[in-house]
Amino acid sequence: MPGALIGLAAALVSLTFWSGGLLQSWEAVTFDWRARLLAAPGPNTDNIRLILLDQKSLDWAEEHFGLSWPWPRQVYAPIIDFCRRAGAKSIAFDVVYTEPSVYGVFDDEALGTAMKTFGRTVMPVDLHLDDGSDEHWPDFAPALLSVIPGFDQWPGTKELTMNLATFPIPEVATNTTVLGNVSFSPDMDTVYRRLPLVQFFDGHQVPSLPLAAYLAAHPDASLSLVDGVLHVDSLLAPLRHPGTVVLNYRGTTEVFRPVSAAAVIQSELQLLEGAKPVLDPAEFKDKYVFFGFSATGLLDLRPTPLGGVTPGVVINATVLDNLLSSDFLQHPPTEATVLFTLLLS
Repeated sequence: MPGALIGLAAALVSLTFWSGGLLQSWEAVTFDWRARLLAAPGPNTDNIRLILLDQKSLDWAEEHFGLSWPWPRQVYAPIIDFCRRAGAKSIAFDVVYTEPSVYGVFDDEALGTAMKTFGRTVMPVDLHLDDGSDEHWPDFAPALLSVIPGFDQWPGTKELTMNLATFPIPEVATNTTVLGNVSFSPDMDTVYRRLPLVQFFDGHQVPSLPLAAYLAAHPDASLSLVDGVLHVDSLLAPLRHPGTVVLNYRGTTEVFRPVSAAAVIQSELQLLEGAKPVLDPAEFKDKYVFFGFSATGLLDLRPTPLGGVTPGVVINATVLDNLLSSDFLQHPPTEATVLFTLLLS
C-alpha cells in the first residue's frame, strides 16, 4: 500500500507539471532525440527531389559566366525548363521574389514565361500578423483554394488568420499556378517541429508551400476538414490546435537526393545543344521538386530536431513527404497520457 500511494503521488505531481506546461522543454529534448533515432526514408520520400543553390553553384556561375550574387532571374528559367522536360509533377520555389530584378523588367518576364510554360509552378507568399506590404489580396495574384468544408468550424481559425502579406512581383505572381505561404514560426526553443498547412488572409484560405506543391500537380484535388483531420484527396493530415501538423522527419538533406542548381542549369543547356547532360532528366520524372538555398551566405538555414541547421526547403519537403504518406506524428489524447502515467507510476 505505501508503494501504491507513493506511485499515485508521483503521478499526480508529474501530471500537475505536465498540465501546467512545465515539462515542455524536457519534452522537446526527448522529441529531438527520438527524431534523430527514428529518422528514415518513408514510402514516398523518393517521390521528392531537391534542387539546391549551393556554394558550388555560386562558384560555377561566377567562374563560367562572371555572375555575382544576386543572379539574374532568367538564370532560373533553365531549371524550370529542365523540370518541364523531365515530366516533374510540379516545382515549388522556396525563394521570395518581392522586388523587381536589378537587371530590368525583361529579366523578370523571362522567369515568368518559363513558369507559365511549365504550368505547375509554386511561388511563396509571406503571411504575417504585423509585417508585410499588403492588407488585401492583389488582383494580379492567382486565385486560391475554394472554402475547405469544415474549416469555418475549426476553433483555431482566429489564430491562423494573418493581417498582412508580402506577394511576389506581378511578373512572377501572374504566372504562378499556386501561391504557398512560407512564413511559419518555430517552437519556443527556435526548433522547427510543426507548421500550419493552411492559413487565412483577406478571406482566402492560403496553403503552405508544400501543400501548394501538391495542389499545383493536382488542381482538382478534393479538400475537407473532418474531426480535426485535413483530407487532401485520400491523404490525411491530423491537425493540432491551432492548426499545425507535427513533422515526421526522414533525415537530413541527403534523404531527398539533392542536386546542385549548377548541374541542372548545365544539363538543360547541354540538352538544348544536343549534348549528353550531366543529369538524367528521368531522375525528375513524376517527382515533386523543391528549389531552395543551401549556401551558408544566403541565410536560409534553420534548426530542426535532427541537430545543427538545415536548409529551410528541407522542412517544406518533409511536410509534403509526410502528407503523401499520411503519417504526420500525432500526440496521444489527454486521457491516454493520464492513464499511461498512472499505470506506469
